[in-house]
Amino acid sequence: MLQPKAVEEIAKFCHLIGLKVGIETSGYNHCELDKLMSEDLIDEVFLDIKTYGEENYFKLTGDKESWGNMRSLILRCAWHMVPLRVRTTVFPDYPDKESLKKIEALVKRDELSWKEQEGRISL
Repeated sequence: MLQPKAVEEIAKFCHLIGLKVGIETSGYNHCELDKLMSEDLIDEVFLDIKTYGEENYFKLTGDKESWGNMRSLILRCAWHMVPLRVRTTVFPDYPDKESLKKIEALVKRDELSWKEQEGRISL
């Protein structure tokens, strides 16, 4: 979503030829994605929730808005009735078990599809 105009053109073309469009995102640029959803250009969103909470997201991203942006994206997908699939990539030491439990509670409360996936460190 760092190149929203290009995504918009690709999505329009895909719909023109009968393809569905899914976006994989961390939720960072949720405003641009919201615009595309409002134009019915996005059929599904895949969201990577990296950890839980404002403080942890800030430590991870360096952006004070990142947690709120991700939460806003969840609400906007519901508003536009765009299916949302959530996942968290789990490494041996990150995120911690407490954060995973909180993420699980969040997605259950919002009735979202969620999957933990194993992260791999390449050397």
